[in-house]
Amino acid sequence: MSDHQMMTYAEFGEAIGRSAAAARAICVRKRWKRIVGNDGKAKIAIPLEVLEKPRKPRPNARPVDPPVDDADGQPVERADARSVDSAVESADTLTVVAILREQVARLEEDLERTRTDLDEARAALEAERVRAAQVEVLTVLLEIERKRAEEAQEAGARRVEEVQEASNRRIEDLKAERDRWAAQAERLATPAPPERRGFFGWLRRA
Repeated sequence: MSDHQMMTYAEFGEAIGRSAAAARAICVRKRWKRIVGNDGKAKIAIPLEVLEKPRKPRPNARPVDPPVDDADGQPVERADARSVDSAVESADTLTVVAILREQVARLEEDLERTRTDLDEARAALEAERVRAAQVEVLTVLLEIERKRAEEAQEAGARRVEEVQEASNRRIEDLKAERDRWAAQAERLATPAPPERRGFFGWLRRA
C-alpha cells in the first residue's frame, strides 16, 4: 500500500486548511517529491501521516492573512502571500529550468548519436557506391574482353578456312602438274613406230 498521496498545491492547501501558496511553501521546505503531469499540473507526493494528522484551530490567526505553518503545525518565517508566491514560483522556475536543462542535455546526446549514426551510414553508402562503380567497370572490361575473344575466334576461323582453301588449291595444282608430267613421261617411255621405207620414201630422200 502506498504511504503517500499525489495532490496538487490547491488540494493540499484545502486539506490542511491553508492557501495554495502556503501549501507550496510547505512542499518546497519539506522537499517532497514533485511530478509534473502531461496536463502541465504539478502534483506532490504528500505523506499520509501528514494528511491524517488532526488540525488544531488557531484562535489568534488573522482571517485575512493567516500565518503560514508547515504540515506539522510548526510556524515558519513570516512572509506575506506575495513573498511566499514569489519564493515558490522561483523554486518552481528553478526546478523547471533544471528539468529543461536535463532534457536539453539528453536531446543533445541523442542528436550526437544520431549524427554519428548518420555519418556511419553515409560512409557505408559511399563504400557501397565505390564497390558498385568497381563492379560496373569490371563488367564493362569483361564485356570488352568477351567481344575481343569472339572477334579473335571468328578471325581465327576465317584464317583456317582461308588456309584450307589455299591448301586445297595448291593440292589441285600439284595434282594437275603431276598428271602433266606423268603424261609426258608416258609419251617418252612409249617407243616410236619404225619408219616405213618404200618407193616414196626413197623418193623423198632423193
